[in-house]
Amino acid sequence: MLREIKLLPRLELDDAVITRISENTWKIDTVIHNLGYLPTSATKEAVMLKTALPLKAELSGADIITGRVREEIGHLEGVSGISVGNTVVGPAVMKHAPNAKHLSWVVNAEEGTEIEITVSAPRAGMTSQKFILLNGK
Repeated sequence: MLREIKLLPRLELDDAVITRISENTWKIDTVIHNLGYLPTSATKEAVMLKTALPLKAELSGADIITGRVREEIGHLEGVSGISVGNTVVGPAVMKHAPNAKHLSWVVNAEEGTEIEITVSAPRAGMTSQKFILLNGK
């Protein structure tokens, strides 16, 4: 049982990169990764049958200028989908579906505002990150 649990999708957000554009305008960038073995859909059949809901990314705590409050971002492959092969010059990673996706927003908020980014899906679980908008951070 414990072995199967380790195969499940595991979502992780990179630390957000915050850039101050003007007094109350900020650009927020991060990357969501699936570090688990299985894709966030669990199976390709679930995607074909439309029984696996896509990941949703949500930003709260600020007025959004660019981007969406809640956005469907599709599915992420797990490490099971990464193919490695041998070539004449050595090992090579073959093309595969992405196991990471870049997320970006431009928001309007005062310095010191707490922001939260949440990414979730029923089959993949949830991860979130909170941070405070500070000049130079």
